[in-house]
Amino acid sequence: MPPVYAWFLALRYLAARRVNLVGMLGVAVAVWALIVVISVFSGFLGEITDNVRASSAELLLTGVRERSSYEAVREVLERDPDVASTAPRLRHYAILYPYQPPRALGGPAMSTRALEANPLAFNFVELLGIDPEREARTSAFATWLANPGTGARSALASLYRVDDPAAPFAVPRERQEEAMRLLGQRVPPGGLLEASPGILMSWRRLRFSEQVEPGQQVELVSARFAEQARAEDLKKIRGRFAVAGAYETRHRLFDDSHALIGLEALRTLLGHDAADPEGTDLVSEVAIRARPGADLDTLARRLAAAVAGVSGGTVQTWRQQNAVFLGAVEQERGLMKIVLFAVMLVAAFLIYATLHMMVTGKFRDIGILMALGASPQGIQALFLLCGLTVSGLGCLLGFLAGRWSAVHLNDVNDAVHARFGIELFPRELYSLERIPYRLEAEWIVQVLVAALVLSLLVSYLPARRAARMPPVRAIAYE
Repeated sequence: MPPVYAWFLALRYLAARRVNLVGMLGVAVAVWALIVVISVFSGFLGEITDNVRASSAELLLTGVRERSSYEAVREVLERDPDVASTAPRLRHYAILYPYQPPRALGGPAMSTRALEANPLAFNFVELLGIDPEREARTSAFATWLANPGTGARSALASLYRVDDPAAPFAVPRERQEEAMRLLGQRVPPGGLLEASPGILMSWRRLRFSEQVEPGQQVELVSARFAEQARAEDLKKIRGRFAVAGAYETRHRLFDDSHALIGLEALRTLLGHDAADPEGTDLVSEVAIRARPGADLDTLARRLAAAVAGVSGGTVQTWRQQNAVFLGAVEQERGLMKIVLFAVMLVAAFLIYATLHMMVTGKFRDIGILMALGASPQGIQALFLLCGLTVSGLGCLLGFLAGRWSAVHLNDVNDAVHARFGIELFPRELYSLERIPYRLEAEWIVQVLVAALVLSLLVSYLPARRAARMPPVRAIAYE
């Protein structure tokens, strides 16, 4: 326990030297930055994790052998008591063009855009063929369709919502004809004979790509290997679809690259029509929903072993499916902690510098105290208390400022945007309506303890120097 005079003199010395405010403010700024920045990173990581989770199946059988049959795989998967439901998926790639009426010979050809800075302007899309009924039971597909363009954009949601969530790929002829009229295209006398099958595009692509609108007809152009053909022989694929509406998972990587179409429509494009007796219920992956309480990692290994002889492939949990993306964000948060810790080191150096100057200026006082009977331990405790007081007040100010800043960061962002037109956190860049934050008590405690311990360490050096000063030399110091 420090002697009473150590407490009294520590406060007197600190009050007499305003330069100590520099060290206190340095600690406060470091603690504030560590709390605010990491709380935003934690909130951002939480939002990303939720969005990734919503766009991914709990388990996914992928990498299956070519021409695998869904029905054969389904029987094996659903035989497991921990599997609640499965949904077939089929992937392919295509280039998407807004449909244009036939041109005169020699007219301009359709062109692709591949040098745009905005990926939403690319014609290239990844097609994901799904069975809407099974997909809704297995993944969050129903919520993808529920309210595209949520939050501040809710006024636009009705323009992009599908007409019937139970039949999301059905596009009424009237809606297609209306889109053709708005685009200045000629509608055949008597209207369209039949409606084109539907395609779902992400809300972001429909809203920002300026390519297509709901109800508009689009053409998909791709290719596939012809059956029993040479390796260099490709069969052209071309199909006309109509934009049925928008979906939104809020996972940017998924939304910006995928277009959803009916599973049977994609099978037909790939030469496996349901009416063809030689066709196959083709599948490239299977989404799996586990029963509540099931251990996903254990179930994934068990299912992978079960289908090894049927379709092959691996079964991945939703975290494994997005391991690279989630790992990159988590690594950025870790690197940011290291960078901000450097700010803490600068603040600690300020405390060391101010205490070193204080000890140098108080040599004669130290000698008098020792002559009056003060012990080296008491002298050392005196200057340690100075360092801890500066650090403690800095931690308190930093904690209060950090908590206030995190809670009111959106208010500050809105005020700056309204006054200067500048966003501290661009909403469209991150597809978030508000700046996410998550104040983690464990991290805050770690920051405060680290600041106090680091301050104690840097305070020890000048305090030890003062304690080891010979009394006679200290009194004679000029």
